[in-house]
Amino acid sequence: MILVNAWAIQVDPNNWKEAVVFKPERFLDSKIDFRGTHFEFIPFSAGQRMCPGFNMGFRNIQLVVACLVHYFDWSLPNGLAPNKLDTNDKFVTTLKREKPLCLIPTPRKKW
Repeated sequence: MILVNAWAIQVDPNNWKEAVVFKPERFLDSKIDFRGTHFEFIPFSAGQRMCPGFNMGFRNIQLVVACLVHYFDWSLPNGLAPNKLDTNDKFVTTLKREKPLCLIPTPRKKW
């Protein structure tokens, strides 16, 4: 049995500058896609063994995120600035944040 460490591939400093830093803007002008054709970024795996629920999951996530952004304004607790967040990770069986991210949703006024 062969297991692929997708996390290690996706944070490889040979592929990414500042690999462990959350920088979604790195994909703005990039040709690298998450659909499994670029092997330096494979969140859903690739090829014949790619996640079978990828298309449904991706569309559902788009809908949920769009609704959350549309209906709520978001802020950090106690007026914390986004650049002051502790973004350290803790490796257990899966990778997770050392300190959970807490956000405060405020319903937007109806138009």
